[in-house]
Amino acid sequence: MSDKKMYILVFSVLIGVTVIAIGVIAYYFMQPSSKDNTGQVREHLSMPTDINKNSTLYLTYSSLQGKDYDKKFVPNAIAHYENAVNMLTLASASAKHQELKDFLNKINPELNIQLNSLVDLKKDLGSAVEADHDRRDVDHENSSVEGKFNSEAKLKKLTGDEFDKEFLRLMIFNFEDMVNMAASGQKNADQDKLKRLTKEIVDFNKEGMKQLHTWQMQWYGASM
Repeated sequence: MSDKKMYILVFSVLIGVTVIAIGVIAYYFMQPSSKDNTGQVREHLSMPTDINKNSTLYLTYSSLQGKDYDKKFVPNAIAHYENAVNMLTLASASAKHQELKDFLNKINPELNIQLNSLVDLKKDLGSAVEADHDRRDVDHENSSVEGKFNSEAKLKKLTGDEFDKEFLRLMIFNFEDMVNMAASGQKNADQDKLKRLTKEIVDFNKEGMKQLHTWQMQWYGASM
């Protein structure tokens, strides 16, 4: 082979390798980052619906007006929050993931503030509050009554990832229930204090639901 042909062959090979290298580099930089941070996960995951207007709870509470809404919402919201406080206390000591413990310790004060506000409203309502509220109202439509009201007992039997997985499932249900119950409160509640509080409850529980769902997907790969 002549020197000229050899030069052409080598030059052609170099050109081909260069083109391939440029293509690989371009492909790499065009791909979305695989870093596992919360912001990126939130962009790509399918999040729970903020307000599920087809849920039994939303339809029930959105159909109530004035004092009827107040006397139905307040005792049932208290039941949800008391259940949440018990689960948060248990998870703060027993959860496997430190991120979860830190988050729960952070939100616990605000949760207790809202619970105390609900208790005060119940006192203001006095005899108007339904003494024996229907358990179906505080039950998540896709969970059992036993699962909702015996959640603390169930969690006490679990450790490690089994605990965290079950806690996330139950607590997301709790947050979701509160959002659907309180969503119509700004318009439907009778007392101005409750109108303001239901907005705070919706915002608070939306954020909690989204954060726990993010970790549920990161740690266990799917909604449960």
